[in-house]
Amino acid sequence: MSLVRNGQTLLTYSDYARIPEDGRRHEIIGGVHHVTPSPNRKHQRVSRWIFAQLFDQIERRRLGEVVYARMDVVLSPIDVVQPDILVVLDDMRKIANPKNVQGAPNLVVEITSPSSRKRDLEVKRSLYASKGVPEYWIVHTNRNVVEKLVLGKRGYRRRGTYRKQIEFSGLPNVVVDLGQVWSVRSR
Repeated sequence: MSLVRNGQTLLTYSDYARIPEDGRRHEIIGGVHHVTPSPNRKHQRVSRWIFAQLFDQIERRRLGEVVYARMDVVLSPIDVVQPDILVVLDDMRKIANPKNVQGAPNLVVEITSPSSRKRDLEVKRSLYASKGVPEYWIVHTNRNVVEKLVLGKRGYRRRGTYRKQIEFSGLPNVVVDLGQVWSVRSR
């Protein structure tokens, strides 16, 4: 059921759950409905290779769960997103249920595309920081780099831009070989 604040109607998770499946990504951020088209092939390849490496190092070692899009992440009644990849470590497993994730995952990975770049870099960055997502990776497929943001007392701090490999701060020795990720375009 929609909420009304200051005369503005905001969509909620119950409104979101009624959106018919159409192959596009639907999200609600701040009660506003956002729609993006299905990702392109390069986006999907990059996503798959990052996921595979995180899966091998986290889920196979039974340290948590790595989820590949699409999974609803309910950060508040008016904030429902579908990150490209998310990680929920065992100590936070209670936030994950069969239907969705209710709260901040330990890691969120978003892979930019022309239709999502501004939202990933600005809107989602602010949302993830305000909702307590400890680590946020923004994958720039146009430049073959990953920007790593780690949550501090005043929001995200940029820890670097990585081209060769990137380490997940939430677990020691979980490293994604980005050289392998970028080489998928030639396959």
